Amino acid sequence: MFKPEFSKFRNENIFSDALLRLSDGSSFLVHRLILGIQSQYFLALFKNSLSGDGEGDVREFLIPGIRKEIMEKILQFIYTQQIQLSKENVLEVLTVSDYLLVNDLVEMCKVFLRDSLDAQNSVKILLFAESRFHQDLFEVAQKFILRNFVQIMDTCSDLYNLDYEQFRRIVWSDFLNVRDEMFVWNACLKWINNSGRGIKEIYQVVQLVRMALMNIEDIRTHIEHHAMIIESPEARGLVEKVFKFLYDLEMSQEILQYKQALPRIPHEVIFTVGGWSEGSARNQIETYDTRADRWVRIRNEDPAGPRAYHGTVVVGERIFCVGGFNGRDYFNNCRILDTVTKEWHTMAPMNVRRCYVSVAYLNGFIYALGGYDGNMRQKSCERYDLRTNQWNMIAPMHVKRSDACATVLNGKIYICGGFNGQECMNTAEFYDPIQDVWSFITPMMERRSGLKCIAYHGKIYAVGGFNGVNRLRSCETYDPDAEHWVSIANMLNPRSNFAIEIIDDLIFAMAGFNGTFTISDVECYTPETDEWLMAMNMNVVRSGLTACILSDTVNIHDYVYPCRAELVEERRQTPIFDLSDSETENS
Repeated sequence: MFKPEFSKFRNENIFSDALLRLSDGSSFLVHRLILGIQSQYFLALFKNSLSGDGEGDVREFLIPGIRKEIMEKILQFIYTQQIQLSKENVLEVLTVSDYLLVNDLVEMCKVFLRDSLDAQNSVKILLFAESRFHQDLFEVAQKFILRNFVQIMDTCSDLYNLDYEQFRRIVWSDFLNVRDEMFVWNACLKWINNSGRGIKEIYQVVQLVRMALMNIEDIRTHIEHHAMIIESPEARGLVEKVFKFLYDLEMSQEILQYKQALPRIPHEVIFTVGGWSEGSARNQIETYDTRADRWVRIRNEDPAGPRAYHGTVVVGERIFCVGGFNGRDYFNNCRILDTVTKEWHTMAPMNVRRCYVSVAYLNGFIYALGGYDGNMRQKSCERYDLRTNQWNMIAPMHVKRSDACATVLNGKIYICGGFNGQECMNTAEFYDPIQDVWSFITPMMERRSGLKCIAYHGKIYAVGGFNGVNRLRSCETYDPDAEHWVSIANMLNPRSNFAIEIIDDLIFAMAGFNGTFTISDVECYTPETDEWLMAMNMNVVRSGLTACILSDTVNIHDYVYPCRAELVEERRQTPIFDLSDSETENS
């Protein structure tokens, strides 16, 4: 429909048949036909200006309340379908285009705002969307705020200017993404201090903090003896109810009413697939719900059968399983799980059979590196183009590697360790996808086959594995700037052929083989303290499994622990400290 001539007609005042006047006296010559096609507002305005016989129609129209610069941009869009949006003008452009019913421009502005959401502007966009009744934009902004709450509470002053109902809607949400309720308490205090209402609001606000999920010492130190809590009988009473609940004194229903012990819903889960146990490949799928601290069995196993020692990559809401072994066949076939429909699909097979394969995802490509084809270890590599459903060979690695592990950092693919058919290796190299070249980096401090490596905070973490004699607890990190490896804290358990992922800013090591048994043990690493802590065991004992992170899927409820209210009663029945000690302390 739109052609360059339309803009020329306007610029050179050819066939103009209407004049738009603004409140500031500025005016624009336009074409009724073109504006009427793009805007229901102008279509109605121009229709109403016609006389009964179609003669003597009014040519001049007053458009109040719009700035000249904004009207110019909207007319530019109407004539050319192009516009220069910025963070400074997009809200005003959206407001005016919505008023003028220029629907294509409204949608373009919404897309711009969705793409430009950040920690500083998200609350402003949320409030704008609510005030203008853009429900779709409101939901996107609210989801962003809930997911990035910890960052927003530190950087966005708009959060603390919300009224109570607006603030409550965010902080009360089951989807608020906090791993520790201390974040919520600190945000509530900051909101109260900003509102200037003090103890008048403290009871309403303290209800938003799920205190029964907190560390008991944090409740005592930061909440119980806070001046505003002490001065508010209602707030003090709620804290006492939480203590009674934690002391196992029959408060479950009341605490559940306040949601004080109800775990929130995570925005992402660890998704584990397949593995090897008791002499055979496994088909089980488990997800880990970090907020409930529970593993969940998922019943949508691949109907094509089990696989172990494969690779897994998540792209959006699809999980790609690459290569592997079923106890009989070494696979070049690959499968896709759609986590929304829960259906499995076939994808193009690799050029080479690859068990003990290392996989990575970078810039729209899935990479399959090395592995074992049933006869020999591989240094060949290939990558899968999601757009064409095709695998193509790329430059081979410098050495053969099976049972290695790959990760992505700064646009490069790093692969570490592995087994070359004769010995476990400590060498590592990286792939430059632009140059199609592999380059060695400094070798690891230990030989590691069946290790896991993962990029984290600008470094590469190499964890566990087998050195040819023992399964390892040791871990080390590589700094690409310093070009050397440094030891960090040992894991609590030795393990090889396990799974690794990062969630809640923690590195989780899951299951594997400890040299004697296949295990289901899970532990997580905290970089701040350089220590490993035990987490909830998996339901299924296995090694040779894979893990990936499934984030923000539309049906996240299908992959989290379903019986959350039961966890409240379970927590009540698990005393976390001795009542007599507490009574002595308070006496």
